[in-house]
Amino acid sequence: MNAIIRKLSVGPDYVGQSMHYIVGQSVVRGEYTISEIKWTEDLMCIYVESDDGEVLLWKSFTSTMPMGIEYDILFDEMFDEVPV
Repeated sequence: MNAIIRKLSVGPDYVGQSMHYIVGQSVVRGEYTISEIKWTEDLMCIYVESDDGEVLLWKSFTSTMPMGIEYDILFDEMFDEVPV
């Protein structure tokens, strides 16, 4: 199964001191949007997309960095309506 990563939290304290990156989040002074978060070899990579469609690798983290990963469950594909 190829799970889609929706949110990445990087840092030792999830609530207080972690940086949170969410697909669709506006970054870099609003000039880019996070388009994808994925594992590539031994790195967790964050890709951003500009308004004109240019996709760039923005940040990467090694597996030694404390991370929390939230996956996209895709409720809209599993159910006619999202459960409440």
